[in-house]
Amino acid sequence: MASSSVAATRSFARKLLAAGVLATTASCTLLVGIDGLAGPWKGTREGGAEEDDVMSTGDGSATNADGSLNDAGDVNDGASRPFCSGLQEAPTFCEDFDHTPFGAGWVSEVEGEGTLAMDDASAVSRPSSRRVTVAGAPRGTPCRYINEQHSVGKVYATRVRVEHDLLLGHLDDTTGFPLGTALNSITVSAPDGTGPCQVYFDVRPGGSNLIFDSETDRTKTKAFPLSVLVQARTWTHVALEIRSPMGSPPQVNVVIDGNVALANAPIPASLLCKYGRLQTVTVGFFCFGGTSDVELRVDNLAAWTE
Repeated sequence: MASSSVAATRSFARKLLAAGVLATTASCTLLVGIDGLAGPWKGTREGGAEEDDVMSTGDGSATNADGSLNDAGDVNDGASRPFCSGLQEAPTFCEDFDHTPFGAGWVSEVEGEGTLAMDDASAVSRPSSRRVTVAGAPRGTPCRYINEQHSVGKVYATRVRVEHDLLLGHLDDTTGFPLGTALNSITVSAPDGTGPCQVYFDVRPGGSNLIFDSETDRTKTKAFPLSVLVQARTWTHVALEIRSPMGSPPQVNVVIDGNVALANAPIPASLLCKYGRLQTVTVGFFCFGGTSDVELRVDNLAAWTE
């Protein structure tokens, strides 16, 4: 992770932790549209609905492209097409975490006890997902940072969409969500790199928020309440879209497991955030301060810009 980005992320994460915020971002396999809002997602697999429009949830069940459950079983059993190469329209960026080494451009940061590893115990597209763990520590211990970032750098896009699947919590743990952690992010800016803004999902047992945080002025943040909960210990698909057409105020949409969680929400100009470029995508933990260890799995991270 570039030093400037690390410093900005740490500043934001510490402020987030001090406020008691738990953040996560998510995106990438249901690939659904927001009816009447933003048009269809482009990232559908080729082929018919009998196989390719059904995505495994990683627990033996499966989900249709419209978010409805079916009993077809795990469609990824046995040989299957890689997720990224199976998308009908090529994304600007895609990582399905099904091979090593990953594509060039990933930069990891490990400060404190934790791991970044391949994991074949649970995945949405088999064989693997990315597992990130952070160990708990006594209160007052410095933040732990276990994450990895990839630059995207697409210059000018009026629409940015980032999707992936996440599973928060140990597979054999029934304690629910961890407290005091921030996960996953994207950074957007103007095409020339000015006005960068970090975007996170604040996920809690009782409700979630989408958080915008300005890197230009760290006192400026905005939380958008989401109407759909993210459940612990189960694969969840989240799609985030930012539309910034020239001459119009930017808007944001969020879809969680096929359900609209935030629709056409205007992003206030007071945030000083600029749009038109997706700078980075990041997976992992920032400034984790919990006393119990925490685990995160991520799969099928993809981004489209247009």
